[in-house]
Amino acid sequence: MSSPAPTAAAPAVAAADSDNARPNLLKNPIIEQLPTTTAVNPRDNLYYVASPVMPQEGRDGGDLPGWHIHTRPGCSVGGQQFLDVIKQTGPQNNDVARFPEEFRKEFPDWRRANFFEANGQRVYSGIWQEIPTEDGAEYEVSYWAGKSPWTGESKHWANGRVEVLDSYDKVIEDQTWHVDNKGMQDPLGAYNPNWQRHAFTFTAQGPTAVVRFLEDGAHDGETTQCDPGYHGGASYAGMAVRRTAPARQYAISGTRPESSSERPLTAPRDQAFGEFAVRILDSANQPLSAQRVTLELEPRATGSYFVSGDRTSQTYSAQTDVKGWLTVPAGALQAGAVDGPMQLYVRLNGARLNGQVNLVVGASAARFSVSAPPAWDLRPTPAGSVGYPGVRVRAEDVGEVPRQRVSVSLPPDRGLEFVAERNDRYQLTVLGAGQDTAYYPGTLAGQTLTFEDVGLALAGKGSVSTLWVAVQATGHASPGDTYLTFRVGDREPVSTLFRVAAP
Repeated sequence: MSSPAPTAAAPAVAAADSDNARPNLLKNPIIEQLPTTTAVNPRDNLYYVASPVMPQEGRDGGDLPGWHIHTRPGCSVGGQQFLDVIKQTGPQNNDVARFPEEFRKEFPDWRRANFFEANGQRVYSGIWQEIPTEDGAEYEVSYWAGKSPWTGESKHWANGRVEVLDSYDKVIEDQTWHVDNKGMQDPLGAYNPNWQRHAFTFTAQGPTAVVRFLEDGAHDGETTQCDPGYHGGASYAGMAVRRTAPARQYAISGTRPESSSERPLTAPRDQAFGEFAVRILDSANQPLSAQRVTLELEPRATGSYFVSGDRTSQTYSAQTDVKGWLTVPAGALQAGAVDGPMQLYVRLNGARLNGQVNLVVGASAARFSVSAPPAWDLRPTPAGSVGYPGVRVRAEDVGEVPRQRVSVSLPPDRGLEFVAERNDRYQLTVLGAGQDTAYYPGTLAGQTLTFEDVGLALAGKGSVSTLWVAVQATGHASPGDTYLTFRVGDREPVSTLFRVAAP
């Protein structure tokens, strides 16, 4: 909830050029389109049109194009007026709107502008629109508020309230205002509305929002809920809702304790995971503060699940703290009966965020690193000179390194090609830490060979194995430095450099 706006006018948005980039989402914002019943009647040197009414009342009057009519819930309308729509120019050609210069700059079409007065007689009222929004995006609501220009009223002040509601009719932001126009009459007796510009921002909480511009007698302690006891006269002109910032892009930024694909969070089978926390930040490293999110497990092959009271589920919902951390208490995640990896994802308002938390049921896989040997020479011949570029793999942890997918790619347009070997098939050769040798058949697609389910033949922390393929430089190979690209599992690609020497 925002506090009442200051009496000083809020700065107006720049005119048309900047508004083209930030279009006004409200229809008929300057009330240039008058109600469908447009009988004009002179009154107190003003023109006003037949009062818009709610359809169920069945009285004379018209709808206000683009807008819906609002009265305070529980208040009987009693056949009273809801709104007066007042034309800018009075019956004696006097300017009853008296829009200030700042209004005219903000709305270049101001000569077509009119305004409306909420609470025509003794019933709190107003108007509203539903607008499309982007969930999580920031919007500015701006409006000009004043006191109706009628003569002979018991009070020369008005109170108003502007509210923004989410898709479930919950108020997510509001602002109140107060204005006084005592002593501001023109020579024909009409009062100056004493317009003041107000603005506030809100963050959308769904695909739509409702914006309401209302009379509000709440700060008059002598009034009752439904009958303000006077002709309220809260007037509005130049309403606007514009998007000021796109939705913040949130992602998983880390865990506590720290984890990664190489160091996942672990628990033995059929036992509970300990306490851990997931942090969510946006692209500017600002936290997702005090928001409810949902964690979900994939895949489900390990049989793991969340526990909440007597219920089990594949999801877990909780609220982040002010620093963007969501804490999962010890025992809330139960490891299943099958060893294996799984991932934890986060959903915010139904959408999955970028990033994941890696978990393992059973022993954590040992880390390994991949490096390339020094550059070497390959000399082309008419029949093609064969060489064996490769990479070294080193175990960085105690424990077993799981089998990996390996791919090897040639550089484009360098006159190199893979060589088929045993049984006329492409192969990856693995020389293990114990000097044993294994061969894995590969599949060629374009310039890339792929090998599935490769055992890296490591034997504990610090052990090293070597992987290589056969390549030849044809007679069309261009001399100079070149490389093969090896990718082992999810490690970053490694380039094995070599030189194609002149024949």
